[in-house]
Amino acid sequence: MIDKLLVSVMAGVLTIALFMQLMLCALPFFCRMEFDAICHQYALRMDRAGGMDDSLRLEMIEELKSQGFLIEHIEASMSAPYGGDLNLMVKADFPFYRIGSRLTLEEVNISVTYQTNMICRLLKVVAAVRLPF
Repeated sequence: MIDKLLVSVMAGVLTIALFMQLMLCALPFFCRMEFDAICHQYALRMDRAGGMDDSLRLEMIEELKSQGFLIEHIEASMSAPYGGDLNLMVKADFPFYRIGSRLTLEEVNISVTYQTNMICRLLKVVAAVRLPF
């Protein structure tokens, strides 16, 4: 009777540990998807504005930090002429936990990188003069 109870408890503990490990293995995948979605959104905003100014950069940093990312490096084109290249590269770390060999949680950092190149489609008008006819 007691042996069946011990086997059931051990099986339950192993099942819970395996389930937790599977959930923790899926977490980096979902974090990567979220990181890519945020960076893609700001790449589109950068494309619409013809470059990334300081306010847009600060917004992006704040949004990534609010999602738990630790930003290492951001490289973005400030402005580009019509038909020029717009580049965005973001490197960040994401801390998460995994189950170690002694069934304890260990903190691990995952490095993620987003890089995109676009052609500037914003035609910037420097000056317009209306001539009377």
